[in-house]
Amino acid sequence: MLTEESKNSLMPFLFGIINGQMDKVDLTLSETEHEFLNSQMLKVQLNTGQSAPESSQVAVLRIHHPIFKYDQFCGPQGTQSMMRLMDKWKEDSSITGVILDINSGGGQGSGTGEFAEYLHNYPKPTVSFTKDVVGSAAYYFAAGTDHIIAHKHADLIGSIGAMYYTINMEGVLRKQGADVHEIYSSLSPEKNIQSRNLKEGDEKPLVEKLLDPGASKFHEDILQYRPKISEKALKGDVYNPEEALSHGLIDALGTFQDAINKVFELSNKTDKDDTKMSKAYPKIESVLNLKFGEGESENGILLTEEQADQMEARLEKMEGDLQTANTDLQTSKDNATTLSDENTTALEAINTMLGLDGDSKISTLKEGMTAVQAKMNELGKNPGDDHTKTPENKKEGKKHEYIDFNSPIYNN
Repeated sequence: MLTEESKNSLMPFLFGIINGQMDKVDLTLSETEHEFLNSQMLKVQLNTGQSAPESSQVAVLRIHHPIFKYDQFCGPQGTQSMMRLMDKWKEDSSITGVILDINSGGGQGSGTGEFAEYLHNYPKPTVSFTKDVVGSAAYYFAAGTDHIIAHKHADLIGSIGAMYYTINMEGVLRKQGADVHEIYSSLSPEKNIQSRNLKEGDEKPLVEKLLDPGASKFHEDILQYRPKISEKALKGDVYNPEEALSHGLIDALGTFQDAINKVFELSNKTDKDDTKMSKAYPKIESVLNLKFGEGESENGILLTEEQADQMEARLEKMEGDLQTANTDLQTSKDNATTLSDENTTALEAINTMLGLDGDSKISTLKEGMTAVQAKMNELGKNPGDDHTKTPENKKEGKKHEYIDFNSPIYNN
């Protein structure tokens, strides 16, 4: 994660290696310095590694070099060491907050996201300031601070995204008489597959496997820390201070004194420890399609107008869905009551038809249907009456037990 300018600044190291003139190349980069300033920008203590005296207020971490995860022999501290240093400042009650004074076009992607998250969750106010360059990996962790200020004459800000820069040195080695062989086990067909394809001119595997996922994570974190950043700024261009302000990359134009004042302002506004949330809110995160940092800062959860509109729309929809569900539930209850009445009537008819009463009554519709079916099967096995079998019975004057021939209708 480097700007073009930062990449070029490392070229002397490369040429020193190629030409065998490392003794003529300055191998040092700026060290990572820190100092303690009071509200009047008066230096209290510098690079002693000890706790700040009682009169100091602001710790300043000066990062004027490429970004690395671990300490470099040429001077710079890595982000891991920076976090260990800031851990000490957490416990020092005389330190009100931290300013990151940045002049860096980026550097190593590894460890940078971790540093940004660390800064985002830091219990004391953090402010990033630049009068030079804040790009790529340097902007990544600057976005995790509470506030970003750029001097109006600063150079470049932005360069969000991921890149891979490599130089094939095999030609140089061969020129020096070396034979270069690169042989892989038949059991390791995909080892170094991205770099092997790149040598053959196919950069797609490298982009898909490493660069796109890295850039996607970069975007995800930046949008979490700075939700008002413009979509254009995420595409990787760099901007002057005024442009950076309009695209949401920074919060204000100002001086280093303004950065100090902002630390005091944030400290007086609220005790950052007291505003940490004690639990997660996954349902709210789901509605807003974002993730709050653990212990999200200032005054609990702060929503933008767009996020508030999202919450309002979702709650309105939930209210409508609940009303519809209640209506459907009442309809189901009414239907159940009607069905219950109909079942009771049907059971009474079945018991009457079967001549059942008292304890012998059938109590469920299922039992009733079973009993009716059994009765039908029983009747179906009995022979029919003669008059149903012999239509001539009536003509022959044959008497039937079920006919009362003493009835007046037969005697008139």
